Amino acid sequence: MIKRSRPASLLSEIVTSMLRKILIGLIVVQVLGYFGSIIAAFIKIETIVGTGPLFGLLGLILAFFCYYRRVTFGLYFGLSISSVVILCWATIVGFELTPGRAATPIPMLMIMFNIPIFFLAIFAVIEIIHSDLKKRAMGIQFSMIGIFGFTTLVAVITSIALAGNSLLSGLGIVVTYGALCGYVLWSYHRKEASVIPSSVETEAFY
Repeated sequence: MIKRSRPASLLSEIVTSMLRKILIGLIVVQVLGYFGSIIAAFIKIETIVGTGPLFGLLGLILAFFCYYRRVTFGLYFGLSISSVVILCWATIVGFELTPGRAATPIPMLMIMFNIPIFFLAIFAVIEIIHSDLKKRAMGIQFSMIGIFGFTTLVAVITSIALAGNSLLSGLGIVVTYGALCGYVLWSYHRKEASVIPSSVETEAFY
């Protein structure tokens, strides 16, 4: 077995420590920002035009890193934040809500997810602290059927939107994003199941 040199090992530890701080920082910023966005939305609903895409993007960035670093709760937390953003957007589109009409239902919709998001954040931070955050080869597997199904779904939603059916457009947005998240999670847990037995066999061999 080839042992890693001390400088390389030290560099790896520094990178891991920095990544751990960045991921935890992202989670803290998103939690504080999420609760702040709810308050801001009650005061002025138009603020979600800026806060929604911002925290949705941060959630996807966090989910991306947690996917490749095998931080399960971090992945779920990142996707949950972006999912709430998508759900709010779909509600506004589906029911054609004006700023005045959206002032109550959108903040209330965000409040509904307070508790699960808060606990996912806590579990994610704990998992990150105790994880080695080593990068694994866990690329998302794309099949022809999956690509064809997703493309078809997007095409149908686009056709509905062009036809002017707002309610179905909003529903289509939720279904499409839900299908995409479901596929990512399926790929993640499928890879996890294949990684764990192989690591156990390696330990047994040595």
